[in-house]
Amino acid sequence: MKSSSKSRILKLNRPVRGVRLVQWSNAEPEPEVQHWEAELGQAQQAPPPHLTLSEEDLQEKLEAAFQEGFQAGYQQCQHEMQQPVQEAAERLISAVQTFEAERSRFFQDLSNRLFNFVLTLAERLVGTLQQERPIIQQTLQKVLEDCLIQGEVKIYLNPADLETVQSMEASLRQRLPDVKEIHLLPQESIERGGCLIETPLGKLDARMETQLNELTRQVKSIYQKL
Repeated sequence: MKSSSKSRILKLNRPVRGVRLVQWSNAEPEPEVQHWEAELGQAQQAPPPHLTLSEEDLQEKLEAAFQEGFQAGYQQCQHEMQQPVQEAAERLISAVQTFEAERSRFFQDLSNRLFNFVLTLAERLVGTLQQERPIIQQTLQKVLEDCLIQGEVKIYLNPADLETVQSMEASLRQRLPDVKEIHLLPQESIERGGCLIETPLGKLDARMETQLNELTRQVKSIYQKL
């Protein structure tokens, strides 16, 4: 049977149950369509690419991923913990500084109290010794040992010590051969045990308050060096 583009009427011996319309064309597909159909066919027929990874490469990638995750977690943790730790350190430093300041004030106050106590004790001890024995003898002996005395000498002393010094006047003249005259002059303002000596070269202050002041100065000097 020859095909024809014209419509034809077909006679069938039995009824038609279904009809499907099909477009019929004798024209060849365009070259571009043929190319893409060929590419699609090759892609469908080609096997999927097979990725191969050795055990050593896999271990390296796992270690690299672990290190990357560890560093990221460490930095995040360090960032989160840095501020609380810094605040705690600042509070600790402040507490230590406060403690050091309080400790310094405490020991300074304690040292001052002990210093004053020692001086008070020394004053009371000197007062007790003045009543128990004649300190004036030791005072004069020390002055004579430390100083060169000559010419006319005036010794001012407490009236209560006058009798004691008069009893030792002879020994004083023997120990002071360059002294021409010794005048013993009582003076109420001078405490017992001390004296004030006038010579042609100047005055020698051996009063008890002067000696205590000198003792205080020496103790303070030692205390400041500690």
